[in-house]
Amino acid sequence: MNFFSTPYHYAKCDVSHNPAGIKIVRKGNILFHAEMGNRNMQTTSEVSNEGWFGSVTMLNPESYRYFIAKIEGHSKVYKSDVNENNLFITDDGGDRLFSMLNKSEFKCVLWIVRTSATHNKSKTYK
Repeated sequence: MNFFSTPYHYAKCDVSHNPAGIKIVRKGNILFHAEMGNRNMQTTSEVSNEGWFGSVTMLNPESYRYFIAKIEGHSKVYKSDVNENNLFITDDGGDRLFSMLNKSEFKCVLWIVRTSATHNKSKTYK
């Protein structure tokens, strides 16, 4: 079953909350895997009902497309020691999005964990 789609390239998205983590796999290849270290989970810096609402732009140089996304729910915020996290981002040049993320030297410095959240997305606009 496909739960995740980045412009028409379907992938499997696994999310866990103890320890907090996310893994994105396409055709048996891990594209992205981030997992919070156990020591980071011991210190919650904030608990709230917070969310995010905004536009998500799709990476396509031939046409500008975007959708509106929203996520909300009970949240635990953890400040994160980057040395305690497990992080893998593919450097496979065949996947433009994750290759760009890898080159950006992305680091997890904050985790927002929602064990029960609601989310939705609009249609895609041009």
